[in-house]
Amino acid sequence: MKADLKQLVRTIGLAILLALCLFPLMWSVLMMSWYFIFVFVGLAAFSLFLLMQIQLHKWIIITYFLCILFFSVIGFSFGLDQVQQRFTTMHEKYVIQGVDGLNLFDRMTIYETNMMMAAYAMIIGWPEISIETFLMYFPGDRIRTRRSDFAMADPLVREIVDVWIEQASIVDDGYRFAEEYLAWDTYTLSNSRVALALNGAWMHGEIATGEDGDRFLHCQIHIACDYPDSSFTRMVVPVLNKPLQFEEGLYHALEEIGWLHTYTMIWEWEVEV
Repeated sequence: MKADLKQLVRTIGLAILLALCLFPLMWSVLMMSWYFIFVFVGLAAFSLFLLMQIQLHKWIIITYFLCILFFSVIGFSFGLDQVQQRFTTMHEKYVIQGVDGLNLFDRMTIYETNMMMAAYAMIIGWPEISIETFLMYFPGDRIRTRRSDFAMADPLVREIVDVWIEQASIVDDGYRFAEEYLAWDTYTLSNSRVALALNGAWMHGEIATGEDGDRFLHCQIHIACDYPDSSFTRMVVPVLNKPLQFEEGLYHALEEIGWLHTYTMIWEWEVEV
């Protein structure tokens, strides 16, 4: 019993130590209000305690972590204006002095905010841009492939596919259509999922015949996961209904110092013809 109590005290001490380390870090990085930082760190420390000491059903733990993520997103929303103001200041330094003008805390701000936006994108139903963003945190193959036909939900992509299917009857197997450039001028609630993940991509199509003898159109969309050195993005964040605007060139700065890793993502799927 004493050994268990000693282990419990050690675990709680570790959780408190972790919280104390994260507290000033999150304040410097996210520039939220003290209240929401306190709530987030407290929940994170208690989560560590739960996972290490209490045997709970996995769905209870998952639900608990989803609650933590929810409160962190709410906290981020209340600090959104402060975050955007800090990004404006950092961008001014980046324009004048380059990447050397960004100190450690500036770089951590950009790094953490990018990660939080990727997590938020997954929550509100933009999984593809979330995946593309998260993969930039890990070095790996310069070309990465995923299977999904999510792009078919957008009228622009659907129109291209319909044209190719109409021409399928007059072309032979192996025929490759001329690649199409995908671009959206604005992001709306209806096109955000596809447009955010694929804006600036190239779409490819090839006619083929399967083992069962049925012909199909093999579609691929190649998107460079690489932030531009200067691109001011404006959009309205769903659920929160708040404007979000940021300079993507700051994320390009992290690519320059090797904190983010560029690559090409290929989304592919088939359509019967």
